[in-house]
Amino acid sequence: HRHPAIVPSPMAATTPSSYTMLREPDPRVEFYHTETPVPGTKTTFAVWAPKDWSGKLPVLLFQSGYGHSSDGHAPFLERIAAEGFLVIAPDRSDDQQCGALGILGFLNFVSCSAVTTDGSNLALTLSYAKDDQNQWMERADLSKVAMAGFSMGAAEAINAQARLPSETKALLLLSPSILVPAANVIAWNCCLQPITGGQCFLCSDTPVGPCGTGQAIRQSAV
Repeated sequence: HRHPAIVPSPMAATTPSSYTMLREPDPRVEFYHTETPVPGTKTTFAVWAPKDWSGKLPVLLFQSGYGHSSDGHAPFLERIAAEGFLVIAPDRSDDQQCGALGILGFLNFVSCSAVTTDGSNLALTLSYAKDDQNQWMERADLSKVAMAGFSMGAAEAINAQARLPSETKALLLLSPSILVPAANVIAWNCCLQPITGGQCFLCSDTPVGPCGTGQAIRQSAV
């Protein structure tokens, strides 16, 4: 008994895997990553913009999550840029804040964190977009700015729009880590509100108080 021969599809030899397809640069989009950090920080920027696009571009500021960088979100952000957006994603090589207190906060979901998510990093990114001496920033339509974030980066986006309500026109949260802290149960969190990292009033100047995220969500202007 002979089994019929398996004939590969003609498409098999020419069609790359979905992963390969995602990783191939979109010819409609141009990209660069800054090499020199912002003075006094360890923050650099990944920037995507559509090619051959006339007029000003709405701006998307995107914060990746804990332990992530813009590279992991590149296919997604590139696709957004292809639709006519200027996309800027900050990358931070050192997210520790408040020293040991910050690390303790991250582990216990109290109001400090090993990752700063108080809105200051996207605020820094907006400052980068406002400087038309930076590459492509003369194309930015600063009347149309959206804050976005993935996972713990969503907390950064929430607090950035609380920090900059008049300049934020939209808020995009992807699989957000907005948690009811376990610290509530053991009475370490006097705020008794859902909070994630970066809301330490000792480390942050975000004008939403030490109970950060919950208050920022309630005062959202978008």
